[in-house]
Order: sequence, then C-alpha cells, then structure tokens
Amino acid sequence: QVPSRLVAAGVSETEDWLSEAFGGAQFDLGVSLAKGSKWQVDQVESLFPFWQADDKSLWFIQAGAVFNQDDFHGRDFSHIGTGYRQLAEDEYYGVNTFIDYDHQRYHRRMSLGVEYGVGYGNMSSNFYFPLSNWKDSPDEYEGMNSLVEKPAKGWDLTLESYLPMDTRWKLSGTAGQYLGRYVEHRDGSNPTKNPLRFELNTEFKPTKELAFSLGYQNEEGASEQWIAGVNYTLSLGGFYEPERREVFQSSLPKQDRLTDFVERDHNIVLEYKQKYAEISIRLPESVVVAENSQQSLAEWMEVKGGPDIVSYTWLGTANSYLDSQSASVPLFTAPSYRYDGNNTLSLKVRYKLKSGQVKESNTMSITVTDSKFLESISFEPETATAGESIVASALLSKAVADIPVTYQITAEDLTSLTLDGETLELEPNQANFVYQTVTNEEGIAELVLLSHVAQSVTVIAIYDQNEQDAKQGNIEWLKGSVYRVDLFHEGHHLDEDLFTTEAITAYVFEDEAAVLDLSQYSFQWFRREHDTQNEFTKVANANQQKYVLKGEDQGFQFKVQVTKKKTSDSKSATNNK
Repeated sequence: QVPSRLVAAGVSETEDWLSEAFGGAQFDLGVSLAKGSKWQVDQVESLFPFWQADDKSLWFIQAGAVFNQDDFHGRDFSHIGTGYRQLAEDEYYGVNTFIDYDHQRYHRRMSLGVEYGVGYGNMSSNFYFPLSNWKDSPDEYEGMNSLVEKPAKGWDLTLESYLPMDTRWKLSGTAGQYLGRYVEHRDGSNPTKNPLRFELNTEFKPTKELAFSLGYQNEEGASEQWIAGVNYTLSLGGFYEPERREVFQSSLPKQDRLTDFVERDHNIVLEYKQKYAEISIRLPESVVVAENSQQSLAEWMEVKGGPDIVSYTWLGTANSYLDSQSASVPLFTAPSYRYDGNNTLSLKVRYKLKSGQVKESNTMSITVTDSKFLESISFEPETATAGESIVASALLSKAVADIPVTYQITAEDLTSLTLDGETLELEPNQANFVYQTVTNEEGIAELVLLSHVAQSVTVIAIYDQNEQDAKQGNIEWLKGSVYRVDLFHEGHHLDEDLFTTEAITAYVFEDEAAVLDLSQYSFQWFRREHDTQNEFTKVANANQQKYVLKGEDQGFQFKVQVTKKKTSDSKSATNNK
C-alpha cells in the first residue's frame, strides 16, 4: 500500500490573533488518496502551547482526530493530551499524557509518554492503557466465535537521529507491541497473540514546512506495507516570523523540538477474547421419564456459547421421538412403556459452529418408566357354592386396554377348577397355576373362576412382574345342598299305578329334610306313553305341587321337574322324579 499524503494549511482573517496568542501553535491536515481515486481527509492534528516560562520550557495541549476508511474496521478516533518539554545544553526531555476515544465502539484509552534527546539523537516511548471495559464485539474472524473487545495494553519505542552533516535528513525506527491473546491488526487479519511491529522511516525536510518521507512497516500476523508521504505543516509563529522560515542550515533546530507533535499511535488497537471459554452442549448422563410424558430438551441441555451454534442434528434411538431432529431445543415425547424390558433410549446432538467446526455432545441415556400400577383386586362374589362362578377383577391405575396382567392361582384342588371356562393342564402334584390375561378398555383384567368342589382359593394379580406390589385375595366355594323330589299319593310314597281322578303330590327334600316353604320353587309336570322310549312332553297348565290325573292321562308315565327360583344368593336348580 503506497498512499499519497499531502499536508496542507489554511489561514483565516483571525490569523493575526492566533499568531499573537499561540505563537508556537502547529496545525496539521492529512489528506490521502483513497480507493477509486477519491481524496479523503484522514487526519487532523493541532498543538497549542499554553504556558512558556522562557525559550527552554513549554507546556502544551495536543488534540486531533484520525479518520479510517479501510484500516481498523473503518473506526474513527479522536485524542487530546497535554505535555511538558524542557531544553538543556545538549539535551532535552519531555513527558505527556493522552486520552483516546473510539467514535464507533465508544472505547477509551489512556497513554503516558516520555521523550529524551541528546545531540542529534532522540528517543520517545509510550505506554497505552485501556479505560473502558470488555463489551460485545461486532467483528468476526475465521475460526473464532462470539467475541468481546476492549483497548489493548501496549507500548512503543521510537529512536530517531538527524544526519550530522545535514540535519534536513532524519532516520527513525519504531518497535511496538500490543498485548493480549487475540490482538487486532490494522488490515483486519486474524488476531494474534502479543504481535510485535516494526517501522523504519526516512524523512527529508528541505524547508520547515515541507517534508518528504518513505517508510516500511512490518507487523507479526499482518501484511507488510510501504508508506510514502509528502507533509506540509503550518506553524503560526513561523508564518508571521520570516526569520524562522529560512531554509535549514546544517545545525540542529533544538528550539523547534518544543512544538513538535508527540510521536505516538493515535489508533486504538483492540484486544479480543472469546465470549465463552468453551462452546459446548452438555447433556445429563442419564434421565428417567414417565411413559407418554413430554419434555423440552432445554431443561436438560447445558449450553455454552449458544449464539455461535448455527445448526443442530439430534442422533440416537430417541431422535424419532423428537418433534424436530434439527431444532435447537426440540420437544421429546416419551414412548409407551414396553413389557419386553427394552425401555432405554440414547440421545446426543451434533452441532456446527460459526467457525465451521463440528462438535458432538455426550450421549444421554433416557429410561422410560411405567406410569401405570396395579391399584386393587376384587371378587364378585367372594363366596359361592361349588359349581358356581366367581369373577376376579384386577384394576390398573389407568384405563388402558390390552395391558398384560398375570394371575397366580393357589388351590387345594386345582383339578376341580376352570379359568375362563378352560380346564387347567397340570403337572402331577402341581400346587399353583399361572394364567395370563389382558385388560379391557377400562383398565380391568377379569378372570372367571369356577370350582366344582368346596374349597378355598388364593388369587394373586401381578402387573409387569412386580411381585412386590402384587395384589392378593381369597375366595371360597361352599359345598352345595343335596335336593331330592319324592312323589306321594294320599300321604304315602307312590309305588303303584294310579287311576284317573287320583292325585299325585311332589315333595321336596333338602339334605333329607322336607322343604315346607315351597314359595321359592316352581313345578312342571311331564308325561310319555307307557312302555315307550319317547321323550317326556310338558303337560299344559300342570305347574303346581299336586297334579290330578285325567282321563286322557290313562296309559302315560309322569315325572315332575322342580326348580328353585334364582335369588340374590342362589341360582336355579332342577330336580326330576
């Protein structure tokens, strides 16, 4: 880069007053040729002496601004400072302090400087300190993620010397360094750690106002550059004092050093650091969720540097249960509990950073638990007569159909039992029997038990092999009564044939005792022809305990069917005679 630089001056009708008030004032206006052959004002500088005791010491104020187009991300800076200089016999020294301001990023910086010269040589050094704190940075660099920035600490040291044989020539060299893990470069190159910079310059000044210069700059981590310039500086004192405008002689102009501009870096160089020490997504090692429950993964994710993550891909056996496999915080819906024991899922996320780097989280184990449990077991009825059925009902906590439930049956005589109408297939001396069934839509697993003999039976309902929370109950079948029906004629057992108009009476016996209250019994008489194998046919309107033989009954055999009416605690029973 070889910009053309011209420093020009302007004088208004107030020049007389300025000359009297600020005889040693210096004004500098920098103009550079920007891209597209367009001239740009890139620097304004001024120096005002405000207290001078004699010709050998001076207090001054220096202020100015720098306008960047391409360098330092186009940021503009202004500065103001004060300094003191003292001349001695063959030497001089000075001290100064400045404050810099960044008009785009609002950073502030301070510097302290020292100057010393002896003979034809001169040395100056500056130390730079940040006054503003870390703040979010809009700058982006390859391989770097969200950044924060502040002015970098730094230093520089300049050595310069006039040629003894011709003081119009001056040679100088500058070394400097800004400190930090990531330090900004003038040309926008990727920041580097503690970069050193070096400058070499030569200047030829044929007059006090006009100077030609050529310089070389090299900075670690950035591109090198050559700089050529033409400078014109206006000194009000010199403008109105012709004797000070003479062409240089071969002597060193010591007194002019009092009003030279302070050599320092007016650009605020930034130090960066990544906003997050590490960009990562961390998942729990394991979580437990209830079946069919929903969970936002945001509650599980520990994310550092989220704004620097540009894409997500969810992987593992659990990804099919996410509402999106590429969302930053998808919703997870747990599957139904499985009874084959396979209730553990895996999940991890692969994510891409702004820098292009691809990373993966750890793998999380998700265990799906059953939200259902066995609530109770009940029986209807709890006691029955041998030969009657009892219904067992195991109730789950949720009304879900087709859920397997295991019944374990322990009985005195398993061979006399049927389950859901099926005879049991038993091994010799088998004491209990396991039976599998499923729930209905109400979440009830029913089992119909029937015993043909009087006995007690223990029924245990087990859900999902959880014997600890199994439900147990006892049911009992009682021995049934023995009924007998006998036919009587005129108070005696009927043991001979009868004639028409004679009566037959049916008597009911329960466990050998005559039943006197027959209100719970119904009767039906049947007949068939004598000495035949025909079926008995029902006799119309013959439904009383007593039946009187009619003429049409001659030559027929008779029988009676007695049925005990069904009550809340009994069922029908039929007896024939």
